[in-house]
Amino acid sequence: MWAPPAWAGACADTATAARWRCVWLVLAVLVAALGLLTAGVSALEVITPKEIYVVYGTQGVLSCKFKSNITTGQETTVSWSFQPIESNTTVSFFHFVDGHFVIVGNDPLFTDRVTWAGDLLNKDASIKIQNMQYDHSGYFICDIKNPPDIVSKPGYILLYVVDKEVPAPPTTPRTQPPPPGTPLTRRPPLDLISQVMGIAASVILGLLLFAIFITLVLVHKETLPSG
Repeated sequence: MWAPPAWAGACADTATAARWRCVWLVLAVLVAALGLLTAGVSALEVITPKEIYVVYGTQGVLSCKFKSNITTGQETTVSWSFQPIESNTTVSFFHFVDGHFVIVGNDPLFTDRVTWAGDLLNKDASIKIQNMQYDHSGYFICDIKNPPDIVSKPGYILLYVVDKEVPAPPTTPRTQPPPPGTPLTRRPPLDLISQVMGIAASVILGLLLFAIFITLVLVHKETLPSG
């Protein structure tokens, strides 16, 4: 019976070892890439009061603070928008970008009324609105981006303009959207960078799982008896 020469077995062993080295190298690269993408990335938590009351014609302070593991910098942005009660229309009126704030649009409710009252170094994105009118009653939405932290949800404040001062409401912060049935239907989208990073991490995780599956298949074939 013919038997393969000794050098043939040596070549087979060499090919098998090279194949395994390649498999483990691919796994190591995928794990490292996934680690780099997810390092330092966490959920950014926006904290706002649930409700506030402001007397007609006075100044209203809209408090918005946030928790983030990333130091604030030039890429940190703040956006405020407003949605009247019993309305599905959200109006963006304030942006804070690269150390400067901009009043968006010419809405008389906000033009020459809004001032920055925050301090991003202390993770504070509050604003003030002068001479508040009854039409200011509604939902104020504070949206913060601090890449690469992933934004979970913006903060929502239900503001009422009243004739006279009322007792202060509970200070329980709201980090979740209003309950179902409220008129607030539009929410600011997640940061594009966070979306891209999330997709990339998902793709790499999928490739990692596929590589592990291939490795298990190869191990199973190696353990099968020949012939």
